Amino acid sequence: MKYALILIIFLAIFLRMYGLDSPPLFYDESVHAYFANTVLKGTYSYDPRYHGPLLFYSVAPIIAFFGETEFTLRILPALLGVAFICSIYLYRRYLGKKVFLAMLFCAVSPIIVNYSRFYREDVYQLLFVSLAAYFLLRYLEAEKKWNEVKFDKLTVFLLLSAVFLALFSAVKETFYVFAFFLLIYLFFYLTRIRISDAVTHNLY
Repeated sequence: MKYALILIIFLAIFLRMYGLDSPPLFYDESVHAYFANTVLKGTYSYDPRYHGPLLFYSVAPIIAFFGETEFTLRILPALLGVAFICSIYLYRRYLGKKVFLAMLFCAVSPIIVNYSRFYREDVYQLLFVSLAAYFLLRYLEAEKKWNEVKFDKLTVFLLLSAVFLALFSAVKETFYVFAFFLLIYLFFYLTRIRISDAVTHNLY
Protein backbone atom coordinates (compact mmCIF):
# COMPACT_ATOMS: atom_id res chain seq x y z
CA MET A 1 0.00 0.00 0.00
CA LYS A 2 2.93 2.32 0.65
CA TYR A 3 4.08 1.90 -2.96
CA ALA A 4 0.55 2.60 -4.23
CA LEU A 5 0.51 5.82 -2.22
CA ILE A 6 3.90 6.90 -3.60
CA LEU A 7 2.91 6.07 -7.18
CA ILE A 8 -0.34 8.03 -6.95
CA ILE A 9 1.46 11.07 -5.51
CA PHE A 10 4.14 10.95 -8.21
CA LEU A 11 1.41 10.63 -10.86
CA ALA A 12 -0.34 13.66 -9.37
CA ILE A 13 2.92 15.64 -9.41
CA PHE A 14 3.64 14.71 -13.04
CA LEU A 15 0.17 15.60 -14.31
CA ARG A 16 0.27 18.95 -12.55
CA MET A 17 3.86 19.98 -13.26
CA TYR A 18 4.54 18.72 -16.79
CA GLY A 19 4.43 21.60 -19.28
CA LEU A 20 3.02 23.91 -16.62
CA ASP A 21 4.32 26.98 -18.44
CA SER A 22 3.29 25.87 -21.93
CA PRO A 23 -0.21 27.35 -22.36
CA PRO A 24 -0.27 31.16 -22.34
CA LEU A 25 -2.29 32.87 -19.64
CA PHE A 26 -6.00 32.87 -20.33
CA TYR A 27 -8.35 35.70 -19.36
CA ASP A 28 -8.96 34.84 -15.68
CA GLU A 29 -5.28 34.23 -15.06
CA SER A 30 -4.25 37.55 -16.58
CA VAL A 31 -6.77 39.38 -14.40
CA HIS A 32 -5.50 37.56 -11.31
CA ALA A 33 -1.90 38.36 -12.29
CA TYR A 34 -2.85 42.03 -12.47
CA PHE A 35 -4.28 41.93 -8.94
CA ALA A 36 -1.21 40.07 -7.64
CA ASN A 37 0.88 42.93 -8.98
CA THR A 38 -1.33 45.49 -7.24
CA VAL A 39 -0.55 43.67 -4.00
CA LEU A 40 3.16 44.23 -4.65
CA LYS A 41 2.54 47.88 -5.48
CA GLY A 42 0.42 48.39 -2.38
CA THR A 43 -2.62 49.48 -4.39
CA TYR A 44 -4.75 46.33 -4.06
CA SER A 45 -8.40 46.88 -3.22
CA TYR A 46 -10.80 44.00 -2.67
CA ASP A 47 -13.42 43.55 -5.37
CA PRO A 48 -15.82 40.59 -4.92
CA ARG A 49 -16.20 40.28 -8.70
CA TYR A 50 -12.63 39.00 -8.87
CA HIS A 51 -12.57 37.00 -5.62
CA GLY A 52 -9.47 36.85 -3.46
CA PRO A 53 -7.65 38.30 -1.62
CA LEU A 54 -5.78 35.17 -0.51
CA LEU A 55 -5.34 34.13 -4.14
CA PHE A 56 -3.39 37.30 -4.86
CA TYR A 57 -1.47 37.63 -1.60
CA SER A 58 -0.27 34.02 -1.76
CA VAL A 59 1.26 34.35 -5.23
CA ALA A 60 2.58 37.91 -4.92
CA PRO A 61 5.75 36.89 -2.99
CA ILE A 62 6.55 34.24 -5.62
CA ILE A 63 6.47 36.67 -8.53
CA ALA A 64 8.31 39.24 -6.42
CA PHE A 65 11.26 36.87 -5.96
CA PHE A 66 11.23 34.90 -9.22
CA GLY A 67 9.53 37.22 -11.67
CA GLU A 68 6.16 36.96 -13.38
CA THR A 69 5.88 34.03 -15.78
CA GLU A 70 3.27 31.41 -16.53
CA PHE A 71 5.23 28.99 -14.34
CA THR A 72 5.60 31.27 -11.31
CA LEU A 73 1.93 32.19 -11.42
CA ARG A 74 0.84 28.55 -11.60
CA ILE A 75 3.35 26.80 -9.37
CA LEU A 76 1.44 27.38 -6.12
CA PRO A 77 -1.91 26.12 -7.47
CA ALA A 78 -0.05 23.07 -8.82
CA LEU A 79 1.52 22.37 -5.42
CA LEU A 80 -1.82 22.86 -3.69
CA GLY A 81 -3.32 20.42 -6.19
CA VAL A 82 -0.80 17.80 -5.06
CA ALA A 83 -1.53 18.69 -1.44
CA PHE A 84 -5.23 18.11 -2.10
CA ILE A 85 -4.52 14.59 -3.35
CA CYS A 86 -2.44 13.95 -0.23
CA SER A 87 -5.23 15.30 2.00
CA ILE A 88 -7.55 12.58 0.75
CA TYR A 89 -5.30 10.02 2.41
CA LEU A 90 -6.44 11.39 5.77
CA TYR A 91 -9.85 9.85 5.08
CA ARG A 92 -8.41 6.32 5.26
CA ARG A 93 -9.95 5.97 8.73
CA TYR A 94 -13.36 6.26 7.04
CA LEU A 95 -12.71 4.72 3.61
CA GLY A 96 -10.16 2.06 4.43
CA LYS A 97 -8.29 0.77 1.37
CA LYS A 98 -10.80 2.53 -0.89
CA VAL A 99 -8.98 5.75 -0.09
CA PHE A 100 -6.37 4.81 -2.71
CA LEU A 101 -9.09 4.57 -5.35
CA ALA A 102 -10.40 7.98 -4.32
CA MET A 103 -6.88 9.44 -4.51
CA LEU A 104 -6.30 7.91 -7.92
CA PHE A 105 -9.58 9.19 -9.35
CA CYS A 106 -8.86 12.70 -8.09
CA ALA A 107 -5.23 12.53 -9.26
CA VAL A 108 -6.25 11.81 -12.87
CA SER A 109 -9.59 13.64 -12.98
CA PRO A 110 -9.36 15.99 -15.98
CA ILE A 111 -11.28 18.78 -14.25
CA ILE A 112 -9.25 18.57 -11.02
CA VAL A 113 -5.99 18.42 -12.98
CA ASN A 114 -7.16 21.48 -14.90
CA TYR A 115 -7.95 23.31 -11.64
CA SER A 116 -4.42 22.54 -10.46
CA ARG A 117 -2.67 23.88 -13.56
CA PHE A 118 -4.10 27.38 -13.72
CA TYR A 119 -3.82 30.47 -11.56
CA ARG A 120 -7.34 30.31 -10.21
CA GLU A 121 -8.93 29.83 -6.83
CA ASP A 122 -10.57 26.44 -7.52
CA VAL A 123 -7.83 24.21 -6.15
CA TYR A 124 -7.56 26.37 -3.03
CA GLN A 125 -11.22 25.61 -2.36
CA LEU A 126 -10.75 21.88 -2.91
CA LEU A 127 -7.89 21.69 -0.43
CA PHE A 128 -9.50 23.87 2.23
CA VAL A 129 -12.84 22.05 2.06
CA SER A 130 -11.12 18.66 2.21
CA LEU A 131 -9.15 19.60 5.33
CA ALA A 132 -11.99 21.49 7.01
CA ALA A 133 -14.38 18.56 6.54
CA TYR A 134 -11.83 16.04 7.78
CA PHE A 135 -11.03 17.89 10.99
CA LEU A 136 -14.73 18.54 11.63
CA LEU A 137 -15.46 14.82 11.24
CA ARG A 138 -12.65 14.02 13.66
CA TYR A 139 -14.14 16.38 16.21
CA LEU A 140 -17.65 14.99 15.76
CA GLU A 141 -16.46 11.41 16.29
CA ALA A 142 -16.82 12.03 20.02
CA GLU A 143 -20.53 12.65 20.58
CA LYS A 144 -20.28 14.85 23.63
CA LYS A 145 -23.24 15.57 25.82
CA TRP A 146 -24.19 19.20 26.23
CA ASN A 147 -22.83 19.30 29.79
CA GLU A 148 -19.56 17.70 28.66
CA VAL A 149 -18.53 20.30 26.07
CA LYS A 150 -15.14 21.66 27.08
CA PHE A 151 -11.79 22.58 25.63
CA ASP A 152 -9.70 19.44 25.23
CA LYS A 153 -7.42 17.84 22.64
CA LEU A 154 -10.39 17.14 20.36
CA THR A 155 -11.15 20.86 20.29
CA VAL A 156 -7.94 21.30 18.29
CA PHE A 157 -9.68 19.49 15.42
CA LEU A 158 -12.56 21.97 15.61
CA LEU A 159 -10.15 24.90 15.61
CA LEU A 160 -8.27 23.51 12.61
CA SER A 161 -11.55 23.07 10.76
CA ALA A 162 -12.41 26.69 11.51
CA VAL A 163 -8.99 27.84 10.26
CA PHE A 164 -9.43 26.13 6.90
CA LEU A 165 -12.98 27.43 6.58
CA ALA A 166 -11.64 30.93 7.25
CA LEU A 167 -9.02 30.45 4.54
CA PHE A 168 -11.75 29.27 2.19
CA SER A 169 -13.73 32.45 2.91
CA ALA A 170 -10.68 34.51 1.93
CA VAL A 171 -10.47 32.83 -1.48
CA LYS A 172 -13.94 32.94 -3.01
CA GLU A 173 -17.47 33.99 -2.09
CA THR A 174 -18.82 30.49 -2.77
CA PHE A 175 -17.76 29.92 0.84
CA TYR A 176 -21.11 31.30 1.95
CA VAL A 177 -23.02 28.69 -0.04
CA PHE A 178 -20.87 25.94 1.44
CA ALA A 179 -21.22 27.42 4.95
CA PHE A 180 -25.02 27.51 4.57
CA PHE A 181 -25.24 23.77 3.90
CA LEU A 182 -22.65 23.06 6.59
CA LEU A 183 -24.76 24.93 9.14
CA ILE A 184 -27.83 22.93 8.09
CA TYR A 185 -25.89 19.70 8.65
CA LEU A 186 -24.60 20.86 12.04
CA PHE A 187 -28.08 21.99 13.09
CA PHE A 188 -29.57 18.56 12.51
CA TYR A 189 -26.52 16.82 13.94
CA LEU A 190 -26.59 18.86 17.15
CA THR A 191 -30.38 18.59 17.37
CA ARG A 192 -30.05 14.81 17.28
CA ILE A 193 -27.55 14.93 20.14
CA ARG A 194 -29.74 17.32 22.10
CA ILE A 195 -32.81 15.12 21.69
CA SER A 196 -30.81 12.04 22.76
CA ASP A 197 -29.65 13.95 25.85
CA ALA A 198 -33.22 14.90 26.69
CA VAL A 199 -34.43 11.33 26.32
CA THR A 200 -31.55 10.11 28.50
CA HIS A 201 -32.53 12.59 31.20
CA ASN A 202 -36.29 11.86 30.81
CA LEU A 203 -37.06 15.41 29.69
CA TYR A 204 -39.63 14.18 27.14
